[in-house]
This record gives sequence, C-alpha cells and structure tokens, in this order.
Amino acid sequence: MFYGHIPEELTKLVNLRYLDLACNNISGIIPKSVVNWKEMIVMKGDDTLNGAFSFVHEVYPGLIDITTYTENFTVVTKGQERLYTGKVIYMVNLDLSYNNFSGNIPEEISTLVKLKNLNLSWNTFSGKIPENIGFLAQVESLDLSHNELSGEIHASLSALTSLSRLNLSYNNLTGLGFRNSHNNKQ
Repeated sequence: MFYGHIPEELTKLVNLRYLDLACNNISGIIPKSVVNWKEMIVMKGDDTLNGAFSFVHEVYPGLIDITTYTENFTVVTKGQERLYTGKVIYMVNLDLSYNNFSGNIPEEISTLVKLKNLNLSWNTFSGKIPENIGFLAQVESLDLSHNELSGEIHASLSALTSLSRLNLSYNNLTGLGFRNSHNNKQ
C-alpha cells in the first residue's frame, strides 16, 4: 500500500498512459503538473498510440518490442470488471479512487483529453467540478462519486458525447445545468 502524496517525479513520466493508484492511502492534492503527462493529451498532428512504452525503448533498447508487447490484466471500468488481453498501449486511464485526496479537483485534469476513464471517487475532494470538464471529449467513464463536491453540475458535461457511465452520487451537488433534471444526492 502506498501512502503520502503523489511524488512530483511521477508527473515527469511524460509517456504515461495508464495510472492506477486506487485503494491506497495517498493524500494531499492532485499536482497541477499532471499536464506533463503528454501521452494523455492530444497533440497537433498526433497520430500514434505507441508512446506508452517509448521511454523504456529509449533507456533499454531491445528490451520491449512495442509492436508485440502484450499484457493480460483486469481493469474495472464503467462499473464492470474487464480482462484486457492485448496491447496495453491503447488504454488511457487515470484511477485515483479510494484514497485520501483532498482540495479541489485541479482544472489541469481537463487537459488530459485522451482519457477514456477517469475515476476520482471515494476521496474527500471539495469545491466545484471543474467548469472545463467537458474538454474530456473521449472519456467513456467518469466517476466523481463519494466526495465532498458542491455547487452546480455544469452543462459542459453535455459535451462528453462518448460518455456511457457517469457517477456523481454522494456529493453536495445542486441545480443541474440541464433541463428537466434533479438533485443527484442519494
């Protein structure tokens, strides 16, 4: 089990595409330097998905052939357990659930526009949901439940057209920015 804060050195892993630190005892805030995770950000002219292990290739040439590297692992996404048996370079995931993170969810999280899954549930995040959360256009699963978030749920969530699972329950959110909606407090 990990404890303490997310080390600043971790945000220097610019080729990081998959980070799962769920079910630990990590505290503090999410560092704003998550914008350094360039492989979670769409860059102009970016048409490759091979960056996930390029840092390994650079440091240890020939250790991993990125075109053939496969891994079998289980991921919980969209509320279901899935066994991935293939190239892990296609996963873009950030799971910081079941920890002790606090403070606001940084606006910088919205720069990670390649994310398919974002799970920040079961922490003590407070404040509002970032207004620019709608920039996460590729996100399929967004879980911010079981925190201390407050304020209005922004209409920018309607921009998440790939979203198939959204959980905002067990917060102090009010007044949806959508028509014909209701408070999500359960």
